[in-house]
Amino acid sequence: MICPKCGGIIHVDENCDKCGIDYYEMIDSIRHDEMRKLFVKIEELQLEHKRIGIEESLFAVELMNSSLLIPLDVIDNRLSIMTVSDGKHDFILLFTDKEAYENYVKEDIKPRTNPFNMILDLLDDDFEGFLINLGSETCAIGRKFLDKYFLDN
Repeated sequence: MICPKCGGIIHVDENCDKCGIDYYEMIDSIRHDEMRKLFVKIEELQLEHKRIGIEESLFAVELMNSSLLIPLDVIDNRLSIMTVSDGKHDFILLFTDKEAYENYVKEDIKPRTNPFNMILDLLDDDFEGFLINLGSETCAIGRKFLDKYFLDN
């Protein structure tokens, strides 16, 4: 994983090789409060049938500068990613902070993190997009949004 504090390499239960931050201290420090506020603002605007162009652009910038928490495990050298389905499509679960993570992920899966541009690499043809903060203020990010703002990635 890439340390969001300094860009160094950090592994589960180890310290960052650059800044020395403890893995759990690093996980505890990840917060994206502005992103959570944008979830609420976008939902309010959509309910009022108002345009969300500016908020959507701000959200894309927040995403690009984020290190979100990912419930995944490595089993037999393969990634096991926690997903959810809406009946038609599968979404990879992501979380803005440890509280949101623990609100939904009850299993003994330690949160992992990487910059969002690396998280995009998890998205293959099997997934429609990402679902952020399932269990609290939730935001679904589908292919249309990702193609619009992150197609180059």
